[in-house]
Amino acid sequence: MIDTHRDLITGSREIYLSVISNRLNEVMKVLTVVTAICASLAVITGIYGMNFQHAYPSFDSPRLRRHAARHGRTTAMFVFFRRQGWL
Repeated sequence: MIDTHRDLITGSREIYLSVISNRLNEVMKVLTVVTAICASLAVITGIYGMNFQHAYPSFDSPRLRRHAARHGRTTAMFVFFRRQGWL
C-alpha cells in the first residue's frame, strides 16, 4: 500500500513539473518574440539614426530619409508572430 501511494505521489509530482515546464516554455516564447522585435528595431535605428548627411555630404540617399522601414518591419513581425499564435 505504501508503494502504491509512493507511485501516485511520484506520478503527481512528474505531472506538476511537466505543467510548470510547459508554462515556462510559453513565457520564453513570448520573451523571444519581444527580443526579436526589439533587436530588429535597434539595428534599424542604429543604421538609419546615423547622421550621414553631415558626416558624409557626398553620401546622400533617399533611403536614409525614410523612416517607414522601422514601422513596417515592426508591424510585419508583430503580425507574423500574432498569426503564428506566439503572441
